[in-house]
Amino acid sequence: KDMIASGQFKVVELNQIFRQEEGSHIVRNAHLIHQGRPVELDNKSRDFFFLQRNNIQDVLGVLVYLVRDKLPGYVHVKPYDIQILTPMRKGELGVERLNQVMQQYLNPPSDEKKEKEIAFGLFREGDKVMQTRNNYQMEWEVRGKYGIPVDKGCGVFNGDMGIIREINTYAEMVTVEFDECRFA
Repeated sequence: KDMIASGQFKVVELNQIFRQEEGSHIVRNAHLIHQGRPVELDNKSRDFFFLQRNNIQDVLGVLVYLVRDKLPGYVHVKPYDIQILTPMRKGELGVERLNQVMQQYLNPPSDEKKEKEIAFGLFREGDKVMQTRNNYQMEWEVRGKYGIPVDKGCGVFNGDMGIIREINTYAEMVTVEFDECRFA
């Protein structure tokens, strides 16, 4: 910020949003935030609303209800297409706790699903996961009909999202299907 404010460097400012449709309240409120003005929280929007809750259990309950029951039909997506953001890793509303709660409601235990316990939780077949570090050496393959590989490559990167398709407890291997049908 200080370098930009100094006026000693060429600066390009990106101010057009392409991810939401024109007229979206997400776009309107993003511009208000950028201008340092308060956002509109009147809850009359189809794509931007505010639900205040004052205790942790109520927050968790609303999150489960929204992701599992309400939002998928409202925006025509699957629960796995919805992303929850939180600013912290630990704590009652941190990533680790939210992952446990959402796993309980979106991908509960089943005799048909294998699991692998790890230091900070539990992986279960069917879980949505995110790669949190670049791994340039990790091999992946795209599988065609009957699971036959049709393409191969290397590299799974920070932020890549996938679904755990198989847990091999004997080999201690987890197979994740990432976007574009890449299995790693």
